[in-house]
Amino acid sequence: MCVTHVLGASRGGPGSGRHPYAINVLARAFTRSRFVGYDFSDEGLRLGAAEAQARGLQNVRFEVRDVANLGEQDAFDFITAFDAIHDQAKPRSVLKGTMMPCVPEASS
Repeated sequence: MCVTHVLGASRGGPGSGRHPYAINVLARAFTRSRFVGYDFSDEGLRLGAAEAQARGLQNVRFEVRDVANLGEQDAFDFITAFDAIHDQAKPRSVLKGTMMPCVPEASS
């Protein structure tokens, strides 16, 4: 089972609550995969969770998290960031931090 991680806000800027749409589209299309959406906007994540629940999606969850300091290793097969890196306070830290969480076989 693939684990996908979606970073940050998009489509409307940070904290707009519009990024969860993308992760819910992916979760709906790839039902055998698990998805985690991280953002700093409680409101955006609540909207994403409500949309996921309304669509009956069981393979997606949302968390408030500082993506510049994920602290994960070998946790994800695939990481995406939709129109999000440029909105981060520390974009280089975010990019660097997205390398460690990937499962080695998936990133080669």
